[in-house]
Amino acid sequence: MDKNNQSETSAFLFTTPDDSKKRFGIDHNENVYSRDSQPARDIFQKRMARRYHSQNTLSHRAEVVIDILVSILASGNEKIAVHKYCFAPLKKLLDTVTEIHGIRTIEFTDENSLQKAVNTGVKAVFLSAANTECNVPSVSRCADIAHTQNIPLIVDNTITTFCIVNPFDFGADIVMEFSGVVSVDNSKNTYVTLIDINRFDWSHKNKYVRIFPFLKYSAPFTSCMRFKCRKSAPVLSKENQAEFFMLCEGLKTLDNRMTVHSENAKTVAEIMQSYADDICLQTFPNGNAMLLKATLRPENADNIRLSLYSITVKNIRQFYHTYSCTAVCFQGNTLYIKCGTEPENYIRHIFTL
Repeated sequence: MDKNNQSETSAFLFTTPDDSKKRFGIDHNENVYSRDSQPARDIFQKRMARRYHSQNTLSHRAEVVIDILVSILASGNEKIAVHKYCFAPLKKLLDTVTEIHGIRTIEFTDENSLQKAVNTGVKAVFLSAANTECNVPSVSRCADIAHTQNIPLIVDNTITTFCIVNPFDFGADIVMEFSGVVSVDNSKNTYVTLIDINRFDWSHKNKYVRIFPFLKYSAPFTSCMRFKCRKSAPVLSKENQAEFFMLCEGLKTLDNRMTVHSENAKTVAEIMQSYADDICLQTFPNGNAMLLKATLRPENADNIRLSLYSITVKNIRQFYHTYSCTAVCFQGNTLYIKCGTEPENYIRHIFTL
């Protein structure tokens, strides 16, 4: 290679012939430059890894990740347990994938129904750290129940992020976060990042045979996912390139922004005391909060609906689109609120009649 023209080439310099053999044979955790290792995604994965104190991350197209994830955990006629109100894009993908592979889904809503599901021999438990119903069983209790039968707990942390709660602190085995433009009905250009701290014993009684060939790796689950995902190169569309870059940059300020989300949720809960008979604010062990559900008094419902009309979303399935902005959704006299990062005086103004 002409040293004077190095900057104009896309050549990859291997350290040794053995290095090239390992990389092309996917025996090594690294690979040559390709669409599967493009810089923006690589930077994003590394930043996510630092946040969760893990180097075992994978970011890829959502439909590919969920399909591979479910198919290596269970096969036809086997079962997985899924929380009834888990993150809507995840729920939709799980429903699609399980139908394709003939895998049965058992929905649970609380600890008792999860215990029953676990006792029937499910192969994995899927849970979201937060949902619009604000009735998520605690991650720690779900982990305890799943682990009694050596079943992995997979927690979606998209809405809360690691700044509100870190599911690994409470027993989660795998954490996932949806990245990019989250759309319930179109996940074509949506990415999912999986984080693995290599806590789960995948070799127990050879229950997860598809992972067995990868047990020699330090993180067998992530290694298996990476191997299978490489058969489908991720496509980062031109439209999403700028957004993905902004996601990388946005991680720098996410702590501060999520703190505002939490404080605004507590502020709205305080205001709603004057207008609602029942208020459910999901609060986490570290004191952070997120989503809010309020059953409005009949005499207040119309006035509040009129006051909040300008920020109302169509339905719960679209509740997650306006991620950084306050969003509300009405179902009868029930008001669902996802607080954004607006200044507190603005929040108080729009929610106070």
